[in-house]
Amino acid sequence: LVEPYISILSINHLEIWDDVVPLSPRTDESCQKTKRIAIAANAGKAHLRWTIGGGFTVDHTSLLYGNKEEMQRAPFACASTQVPQPQVDAFLKEHGDVIHRTPSKRGKTRWHEEISFPNAQEEALHPLETIFSAEIDISGYSEGDQLMLYVMARLDQDWSQQGDATMQPQTHLVHARTDPKWSFESRDGNQFVQGHLDWISIPLTLEIGPADSDLLEKSVRNPRDEWIAPPEAFELSSGAIAGFVLMLVVIIFVIHAIMSRDRGDSTAGEDCVSWLRKQLPSSATNISQLEGPKKSLELSASNEARQLV
Repeated sequence: LVEPYISILSINHLEIWDDVVPLSPRTDESCQKTKRIAIAANAGKAHLRWTIGGGFTVDHTSLLYGNKEEMQRAPFACASTQVPQPQVDAFLKEHGDVIHRTPSKRGKTRWHEEISFPNAQEEALHPLETIFSAEIDISGYSEGDQLMLYVMARLDQDWSQQGDATMQPQTHLVHARTDPKWSFESRDGNQFVQGHLDWISIPLTLEIGPADSDLLEKSVRNPRDEWIAPPEAFELSSGAIAGFVLMLVVIIFVIHAIMSRDRGDSTAGEDCVSWLRKQLPSSATNISQLEGPKKSLELSASNEARQLV
């Protein structure tokens, strides 16, 4: 509860990889590689879900999004620390005509006293997460466009109203999330507390891909790495599978005929045809067609048997 935090969970039911790699570099553009999703140009809508922690009551939360070129000008970008509130307000005011914002929502986090806990008999003995969601229209974007999406939240504003006229809240915990003018630095300069109102998530980069393409996560764990496309799944049609099975049966049939002739079995041809009929009782192949050329098959089998000897 020291500081509020926001995690984007999924987009269009695709869960997003949320991982923190120790000692990995974090720059103004690193999150564009570690949180990246490709979506089809004709998907129409993008439905996002997120959760908020580090507080009790969510007074306001909404989704901010816009073209990558515009959103990269934001002071928060991929920064690992929150920026001063005046910079956030100035950016939103200056670029309000090109940055979109979904309607605000409110709720309670998993730590609120009114959130029910699971039954003691259940395996997951922890509070249930409160999930927030919003849907954005991406029909106006074309293949190759890139969007950056942020979640903004304001928490626990009622804390500033506790106390009376003679004794206002004194703790850093309260001022850090209710008073943007609050600033404190320890004597040795190693500890610093800056007040905020709005807390902003690490952004999700949304890449507009070809029409009818699959929703695909292109995140990497370390920004030094490059994303590698997964291998295409190898799929066989039902016709190809049937052809493969038939070819396998024919191969077994020929081997059986060769071995039978090698033993001097004069009824090998008839036995093979009968055996093949038993193996493919429901096959569309006309087994009777095999009876005509059986003698040539027997001769071929006999010749091959002699060569083997």
